[in-house]
Amino acid sequence: MMQSSTSPNKKITFFKRLTDKLVALASTRYAIYALALVSLIDASIFPVPPFAILIPMVLARPHNAWKYASIGVLSSFLGGILGYLLGQAISHGLVNAFQFDPNVALHFKFLSYEINTTLRQLLSENMLFLILGCSILPTPFKLIAIGSGMVGVYLPTFLIGALIGRCLRFCIVTLLLLMFGEGAKKFV
Repeated sequence: MMQSSTSPNKKITFFKRLTDKLVALASTRYAIYALALVSLIDASIFPVPPFAILIPMVLARPHNAWKYASIGVLSSFLGGILGYLLGQAISHGLVNAFQFDPNVALHFKFLSYEINTTLRQLLSENMLFLILGCSILPTPFKLIAIGSGMVGVYLPTFLIGALIGRCLRFCIVTLLLLMFGEGAKKFV
């Protein structure tokens, strides 16, 4: 039996090395540019979150924390727009090639609460879910951005949800770091 050349261990090692390089980059004069670039790309395709570089930057220079958070928010927001556009492009290809249906039924049950909806309704008619998906839910922002483009979320709705969500995410992380320092790493 032939084995894949990219085993799970090699992928983990790659991402660990990449994260380590980002952390090391956080102490250089290029840290702000790296944060902006990682935040931008993370929102659309990159697998390493910008917090890998934001955390050491804030811990090293807490007096610049809100500047760093603002750069992260703006870059992530712009990356979200790229992700949204990518989702629209994918949607057009998937609809034609695979008959992708954004109206597929979704059913969630949590404790005594049940939600019956479609993917399109969940993202486009529920601003709270969109904001939560862009901020505190453990859903990668790129999935929300690309998914919103794929199902045709109204662009201004996505932009508002993404901006609020990314502000919440970066500000909460920054605030925790400022309040608890190194101890906040466990929470973040």
